[in-house]
Amino acid sequence: MTHTLEHSRRAARWRALAATLALIAGSAAWADSSPYTIGVSETVTHDSNVVRLPDGAAAPASVKASTDWIATTALFAAVDQPIGRMRLFGNASVRDNHYRYNGDYSNLAYGLVGGLDWATIERVSGTVNLSSNRSLASFDRGNGKNTPDVVKNIERTDQYGATVRVGVVTDLTMEGGLTQQSQRFSVIGARLDQTTARLGMRYRIGGELTLGGGLRFANGRYPDNADSFKARNLDLSADWTPSSISTVAARLGLGKTDHSAANAQDFSGATGSLTWNWQPTAKLAFTSALGRVTGNDSNFSTLTGPTSVVTAQADNSRLTTTVDLNGSYEATAKILVNAGYSRAARKLTNSLALNTGLSAADTDADRLNRLRLGVRYLPTRTLQFDCNVGRESRSADRSLLSYSYSANTVACAAQFSVQP
Repeated sequence: MTHTLEHSRRAARWRALAATLALIAGSAAWADSSPYTIGVSETVTHDSNVVRLPDGAAAPASVKASTDWIATTALFAAVDQPIGRMRLFGNASVRDNHYRYNGDYSNLAYGLVGGLDWATIERVSGTVNLSSNRSLASFDRGNGKNTPDVVKNIERTDQYGATVRVGVVTDLTMEGGLTQQSQRFSVIGARLDQTTARLGMRYRIGGELTLGGGLRFANGRYPDNADSFKARNLDLSADWTPSSISTVAARLGLGKTDHSAANAQDFSGATGSLTWNWQPTAKLAFTSALGRVTGNDSNFSTLTGPTSVVTAQADNSRLTTTVDLNGSYEATAKILVNAGYSRAARKLTNSLALNTGLSAADTDADRLNRLRLGVRYLPTRTLQFDCNVGRESRSADRSLLSYSYSANTVACAAQFSVQP
């Protein structure tokens, strides 16, 4: 009976996928005339340690298999439409994730990013944007424990923001912005609400260097832990284009974060990032990035751009330092080879009482390393095939607020998209 039901569900998934492909294919004749893109994809992933069990540990009874296959069917759409002096942009996806052995973890996820760029006749412009993501939370989030949380836990992050600029085409540009962010979990995880205000300026020195400076204020609270915090930062930035094949972006923040209850997470010092994009040839490109962020900021990193390694690790981090190295090689006009390495080192505290078996003063540290190698094949303008292999491993110093684990992944995907 179970096998028959599973077979029926899988057949229904493939019928839906085939119907969507047929619908999209019928619009392919207008592929060059529309600002809209729609598509469908199917990804199959094999994970050797699906719930991120500690090294040498046996799977608990609720986990039917530590190794699993995950099939993901996704529908996506994007728009980039000028409207007079404005521009409407956005992309959205809905993903049906099905686990072969651990069916309890199957889930429906989505991602949405959108906004509106606007400008007046004078030198005033701005952006209004929003983003929302729903997905299965990482089992290894690090909720102050030395074992993973193996329950099905859905995470949702939302962000709304607006930015206003005065200048833009002049050497001096003034800029201000306000952002509201929230993070929620269906079962386990501390809720977080955060509001950030920014005010600053940028000055272009010639055509190669732009310097910036400003103030950033953030207020946040953890409703479940009766904790709130205030962050005050002086932000400095530099964007430099030393040559036509190289760009450098540097960010430095000098500030202080004070918590009302979780005092062990108070922070005073420097944060920032350094990114270098280098394209020595038309076929070869590299990106290198260093980062140093507080745990409060890293909780929302998937919404603001930095590496996803930070987000998967952020829950009880006081400070996270990251390294990202990525390279791509265009072997032919249709084949692209890419590789990447990332590392996230966290300093952890138990000040939010995430692990009730420890005192608030207990600390730990861990380091997560990820390696990835992939190949992309584009036989036509509408078809794309990807295969990636990956390795991730984490080591914890004391195994009090974190733990060591390792996992290998293999994923292959097929994607079809057009501009109807």
